[in-house]
Amino acid sequence: MTTDEHAYPVEVARDVLIPMPDGAHLAATLHRPAADGRWPAIITLMPYHKDGRGGRGSTEAVHHHFAHRGYAALTVDLRGLGGSEGLNAYPFDPQERRDGHAAVEWAAGQPWCTGNVGLWGTSYGGITALSVASTRPPHLRTIIPVHACSDIYEDFLRPGGCRGGSWSEGDWGARMIAYNLTPPLRQDPDGRWARQWLERLEHARPWILSWHEHPSHDDFWRARAIPYNQIEVPVFAVCGWRDLYPDATVTYYQGINAPKRLLMGPWKHVFPDLSPEEPVGFLREMDRWWDRWLKGAVNGIGDEPPVTLYVQGARRWRETSAWPPPGTAPYTLYCTPARTLETRPPAGDADPLVWHHDPTVGLASIPWDPWAAHVTRPADHSPDDHRSLTYDTSPLARPLEVIGTPTAALHLAAGGTDPRVVVRLCDVAPDGSSTLVTTGWASGIQTRDTLPTKISLRPTAYVFQAGHRLRLSISGADFPRLWPDPRAQDLGVYSSSRCPSRVDLPVAPHDPGAAHVFGPPASDLHAPAVIDGSEEWTTQRTLQSAVAALDGVKDEAFRIDEGARVHIRHRYRAAVEHDHPQTACVTASTTVRVERPVGSATVAVELIETTTALRIAVEITLEGQPLFARQWDVAIGAPASDSRPADAARARGERPRADVRPPC
Repeated sequence: MTTDEHAYPVEVARDVLIPMPDGAHLAATLHRPAADGRWPAIITLMPYHKDGRGGRGSTEAVHHHFAHRGYAALTVDLRGLGGSEGLNAYPFDPQERRDGHAAVEWAAGQPWCTGNVGLWGTSYGGITALSVASTRPPHLRTIIPVHACSDIYEDFLRPGGCRGGSWSEGDWGARMIAYNLTPPLRQDPDGRWARQWLERLEHARPWILSWHEHPSHDDFWRARAIPYNQIEVPVFAVCGWRDLYPDATVTYYQGINAPKRLLMGPWKHVFPDLSPEEPVGFLREMDRWWDRWLKGAVNGIGDEPPVTLYVQGARRWRETSAWPPPGTAPYTLYCTPARTLETRPPAGDADPLVWHHDPTVGLASIPWDPWAAHVTRPADHSPDDHRSLTYDTSPLARPLEVIGTPTAALHLAAGGTDPRVVVRLCDVAPDGSSTLVTTGWASGIQTRDTLPTKISLRPTAYVFQAGHRLRLSISGADFPRLWPDPRAQDLGVYSSSRCPSRVDLPVAPHDPGAAHVFGPPASDLHAPAVIDGSEEWTTQRTLQSAVAALDGVKDEAFRIDEGARVHIRHRYRAAVEHDHPQTACVTASTTVRVERPVGSATVAVELIETTTALRIAVEITLEGQPLFARQWDVAIGAPASDSRPADAARARGERPRADVRPPC
């Protein structure tokens, strides 16, 4: 058997049904060599539709490549989604890991499989790979999670314990309502697809309701946290410094006791070969990993340093034997009353410096945010710095290479209770422009001047060049990533001999050695099913009312079988008024239009969220005729209620409550 690329023609089987122990079936697309033989299996399980944006729009090109090289690759819809049977009322449900375990063992027993199985996935698919691996399927040999986390509550919904903002609410949260209610995209002659769809509509339940029914880290979320210390198979962990999950990735990487490799690049939430910034031949790295652990190839991958990092600020790759690199030592900088950072603590006492509440801080961070994957233009972070309490070093005499997890220890004072703290580390160039390096968040802290609050920033690898300054930026807001604190609390930071606030930086020794050499990015990953796609991001500040806002719009179109196509349009807006943070709001609309010669359908979702309320309205038409309508109204922190259909409320002359209407 050869492992050369493009060695085999590929055959594709759609709607392969995988039986589950309870009698339900998961639907999969199978790519495998069109030749006699048995092949290792590679599986990804996802909620993004194997026949839509998640499969034909991205994953199928990768699986076609694997099949060319002698693997059987399966793209599997999660239970209750896409073409799979059953119901899926809750995100990241423990049932998913049980289903994944069964899918691994089913694949291993097929006549076309050698019995060796690997799991991989990006984002939700990567989380599922970790989750399934923790159940230890007997035939699972290795996993490659990309841009994944192990605790969705802490790593996504409530960063630092703070209520999430536009990304978890108006973007992913709103879009998943529409995706989950979209009909199976392949119509079978006996009407199985229609029966599945109608069953889902009857039991429809937006995932986003879980965010607010379980606002604390309770048993609901603890059951969804992945016990990564139970993973025994080799793990290739991959993430980007500007992704959602760099801290989560290094955490689970360090906690796994098995052969492992860590790759951290400068990417956002995209497949590394397709990144607009520093794309690399990651697909080839996956090939080498699969060959080693699924085919037993002796290819030297186990002899290479296990950690490969992109060092920002220096624009180079670095290899090391561990995370963080050996020899890394803390470098402490102290805040002073003069708003400088010094290597010695301040002498004497001083009153705290005060940050006056500004809920609009964070808007300048958008170009660095992972959701804005195709925004590549460098952004000057100075607008957020000017609205924060900042401390700067003097210009550096020599480069400073920070690799690891910076931490801040701040002595705080606040005018109220339970203040929120946001800490940013920035690189200030000689021309005064500021580059965001990393951020940390904390909520539920105690403000006592003699006891410092410790805040972990996200891990990073960054060189501050000679002549540049380090800037520590402190505020109580990160809009729109975090929902604004409605209480408008000011925040004081002590910097005295008795209460020395500081930041501890992990400084690594310089390593001029040869770095890992990547092949060129794969040129065959642009799926032919993609017809078109675009996204646009706009930030604005309205001077008259001091409103800060983010507007986003995404368009995607895909071809599916039998002359059908899918068009997805998602718009959302997050806004807050400077003087009235309690008026923060998110509005979103998602439309999924499935166009077929017969059976065209449209799913339309409208979402309005304020500080105290959430409204979701869904309307679905089939061949232009009303099929389904439902509305959910939620007082934040209270159980949801629904009306069936939504038209009934409108017929009675009812209107949305005033506190649900977006003020923007």
